[in-house]
Amino acid sequence: MAHPRQLYHEGFEGFGHSVAGYMTDYGIAVVAVACLCLSRSPPSTLISFNLFAAIFGIAFLLEGMAHLLLDVYWRRDEAMGRHWGAKNTEWIYPWAISVTLQPLANALACALCSRLM
Repeated sequence: MAHPRQLYHEGFEGFGHSVAGYMTDYGIAVVAVACLCLSRSPPSTLISFNLFAAIFGIAFLLEGMAHLLLDVYWRRDEAMGRHWGAKNTEWIYPWAISVTLQPLANALACALCSRLM
């Protein structure tokens, strides 16, 4: 075997940038918005659920944007930036907001589950 199996493209080790990856993120965001629009619960639970769905949807929308930007860099045969202010670091901004919002959404989901039990 001349070439070992490579899971990531050179320069993008550990970072997903496939079409399937960011379309999945966008799909999750759409499902969160649909749940937000279709939710029918008691008012106290509804507020918590709506807040969870909104934050969760925004987080995955931003994550999808970050993955899309990484894919754009790869298709242009450019290296992704890994330090604030470097070339091709626009992906860091939506990613940073996304990873900040996701734990908050998960905490709201836990609070919602504890309220329902």
